[in-house]
Amino acid sequence: MPGRAVSKGRVLVVDDEPANVTLMAARLRAFGYEVHEAASGEEALRLLRQWPMDLVLSDVRMPGIDGCELVRRIRADASLGGPPVVLVTGYDGPEERAQGLDAGADDFLTKPIQLPELQLRVHAQVRLHRLHRELRHRGRVLGAPAAVDEPVRGGRVFVIEDDVQWSALLIETLRTAGHEVESAVDLRTGIAGIARFEPDVILVDLKLPDGDGSEVIRRFHHVGTGRPTPVIVVVTAASDEEEKVACLRLGADDFVAKPISPMELVARVASQLRRLSAAVLAASQVERAIGDAYTDPLTGLYNRRYLDADLERRVGAAGVSGEGFAIALLDVDHFKRINDTWGHAAGDAVLRTVAQQIRAFLRTGDLECRYGGEEFVIVLPETTMEGATSLAETLREKVAAHSFVFQGESIPVTISVGCALVQPNDAATELIQRADEKLYEAKRSGRNRVCA
Repeated sequence: MPGRAVSKGRVLVVDDEPANVTLMAARLRAFGYEVHEAASGEEALRLLRQWPMDLVLSDVRMPGIDGCELVRRIRADASLGGPPVVLVTGYDGPEERAQGLDAGADDFLTKPIQLPELQLRVHAQVRLHRLHRELRHRGRVLGAPAAVDEPVRGGRVFVIEDDVQWSALLIETLRTAGHEVESAVDLRTGIAGIARFEPDVILVDLKLPDGDGSEVIRRFHHVGTGRPTPVIVVVTAASDEEEKVACLRLGADDFVAKPISPMELVARVASQLRRLSAAVLAASQVERAIGDAYTDPLTGLYNRRYLDADLERRVGAAGVSGEGFAIALLDVDHFKRINDTWGHAAGDAVLRTVAQQIRAFLRTGDLECRYGGEEFVIVLPETTMEGATSLAETLREKVAAHSFVFQGESIPVTISVGCALVQPNDAATELIQRADEKLYEAKRSGRNRVCA
């Protein structure tokens, strides 16, 4: 869907070489990011206290506070917002990379940096950070306790590798680090083994005798146990850059190149386990806190009580950070006629189906609520008015094209939508009122349409 993003995110570039900072900042601005610059670790920490960042991109070798120490300090200070940190190293620094990951870095880039890899790795980290931030936001709205980082413990790792010697090295290294490991030598056996083993992390060779390892990303990255399973792709040192980029674009969380130092392998797996653990813990705390008080019993969506609390906090945060969002207020057209003609049971079935369509259609991080009666509200973080209108129009078409059948009878169902964008110094009630005015305009002008 075009036009959804308000901004790509806010990135802090840290390097004691001014030329490196200028070049990296120019590249990131060309990709659409807001960039802040720091010439030292000390300056980076000062900026992090002033601005919430979506990503820190730091050189490893700097005088004073170097990249690894900067990571440690960011991780130790919860007030800095926990942005992901990507470290920049040279080809000759496998121990540096391992130390950085062990300190809490989320990723690294190796010089000379390829533009496609830079773009995709930065995009992946910013998107993940914003999803985690959305979970934390919902937890605060619900009064859930803050998630506490726990030390990384042994995880379940599945290895698919046809090189017997290389596979043995991977397995021995991971087991020595305390992980439970199972393996396969081809794609077919590996896919069956993953489904049975339900690993926390998958390590898969890109080139297998019976297929492409990227098939594992397609099948398992977001399925299985109901949570994303990190996939680390194994490539050769001579692999084409486009192969790596293609894996990241598919959703791979990382890749390692043969030969890899055991220290770096263990650190990379631990990094993925840390990330997975934080996401699962935050999500479970949110789910526990929701309960009946914040859930609409008919549709299973958040209810009006949750929406009011969410918008109050979200509007206040937008006033501080400047990050915009949009809302869409939906109403089922001629709903009273549906109840009068087919009965209230049919009306309930229509509302449940519309709710299912809304939930299935939206991206992770969007918020869907039943506002009351036949009205729904969708909150769209980091979305322009153009993006909100485009989404609402596509959803309107989807509902209109759906075949609603109740007890063998077909029921025509359409929706009208009003969209509004948060404004400076807004109040939550004012934002809802503007969306409501546009919804009324859509109704007045013939229904089954979107107004913004």
